Amino acid sequence: MFSNILKTKVRAFAVVLAMGYFCFAFSSANAQTKEIVVKAGTPIEATTLYEINSKTHPVGTTIELKLLNQVTVKGQVVIPAGSTIKGRVTQSKKHSILGQSGSIAIDATSINAADGTPVPVTGLTLRNEGKGRLGWALVTGFTCLPLFGFLIPGQQGIIPAGSQLAGNVMANTTIAIDAEE
Repeated sequence: MFSNILKTKVRAFAVVLAMGYFCFAFSSANAQTKEIVVKAGTPIEATTLYEINSKTHPVGTTIELKLLNQVTVKGQVVIPAGSTIKGRVTQSKKHSILGQSGSIAIDATSINAADGTPVPVTGLTLRNEGKGRLGWALVTGFTCLPLFGFLIPGQQGIIPAGSQLAGNVMANTTIAIDAEE
């Protein structure tokens, strides 16, 4: 008797599961999408999410930026505001003795559209060099502390959190969005 009840429940569960699958497949097949082209040259504005420092971010380090304003084409949002832009550190030089300053440079490479398609970007680059202290190191070395004055380093290259960048979409990119009824 217990096995008959169990068999009945398993069959009922299988029927419900099959009905759910067919409903999902039918609704997915009927979902209408249309293709929109994000044109090369479309402006992109971004901001840094965190400090990027020549001491802690060597060349090749992956960075993330945030899109400030949504990108629209023909009234459709194709890239929502707040989307993550991927990039990397292209130059990183630590500060050194004799007042030599550090420097850092970043370059964003792509952002994902609303449908997940990667959209290549260009122009989202930023470079910063720390302040050199060569004069201070020389004066201190020759006057006050002959041995230690020459060891005074310059400042690190730092791109502060919240720094803004402006660039463009690099190439025409076709994306698919849900068609409105």
